[in-house]
Amino acid sequence: MPKEIKIAQEVPSVMVDDSELQLAARRTREPPKNAGQIYCDHPDCRNHIPYFKRRSDWSKHMDKHDHPYRCMIPGCNQSFTRKYHVRRHVEEIHQKGKKWMCPYSDCDRSSGNGFARERDLKNHIHHHIHTKQDCFLRAEITRLQWEVMEKDSRLEEMKMKLKQLWELTEKDTCFTFSPFIQLPSFAEFEAGVSEWV
Repeated sequence: MPKEIKIAQEVPSVMVDDSELQLAARRTREPPKNAGQIYCDHPDCRNHIPYFKRRSDWSKHMDKHDHPYRCMIPGCNQSFTRKYHVRRHVEEIHQKGKKWMCPYSDCDRSSGNGFARERDLKNHIHHHIHTKQDCFLRAEITRLQWEVMEKDSRLEEMKMKLKQLWELTEKDTCFTFSPFIQLPSFAEFEAGVSEWV
């Protein structure tokens, strides 16, 4: 740990780009170094001086001190450490009356009870999409289950008819097969059918 570290009294370290609603910030100074290590020289960190391996980590830490992202609404002096904090501030404070409405007409959030934030509406719509997909999948599963049941019942009907036909052919002496064709018994036939199912 270094013995003596210079602490900056004033840190004019951030220049904000006005062309992007002051959401993009760029550091105008190099990070201070002591014995090759980057450290924070802000007065708020005087008692516990943090060290950083990368310039980007130092820059992110300095955002906590500098609040480089400022609200552009006239008369508002709020500043923030992150871009999305400014967006959230503007949506919640300055656009309070604006509501984001759900585009699905069958939803109670499509009129009156909208959302204060666009991000919340996007999450809500994502839920709608997945719910509709889930409903479609459930309906498809139900349709396939009915189809299987119908085929099973038709298969049972076919088994019964075949059994009746076997019984008739065994009793009917007029019905003969070619001596070259060997038919299985009904039990063998039924066992073979159950293998198909």
